[in-house]
Amino acid sequence: MRQRHGDNWLAVGDAAFAYDPVSSHGIISAMESGYYAGHAIADHLNVNPDALNAYDYVISQAFSVYMDMHAAHYAMEGRWRDRTFWARRG
Repeated sequence: MRQRHGDNWLAVGDAAFAYDPVSSHGIISAMESGYYAGHAIADHLNVNPDALNAYDYVISQAFSVYMDMHAAHYAMEGRWRDRTFWARRG
């Protein structure tokens, strides 16, 4: 598992997770993770020991849902399964 926070740092947007550019989900994810990161940083600075772990959990869950949707979306296309692009996503 990749580390998304540590002493005095927090990964946000593509630094936390990279999304398939074809999905256009990266922009939305970056904005959402920025929102949650801001709250996590404020909570962390207000001495909430769980703030960074909570942020990590929220964005990890969102990425997990995205990965399920990503796999289902690419599985719907069956015309070019033998092509490199589609074989990598099958």
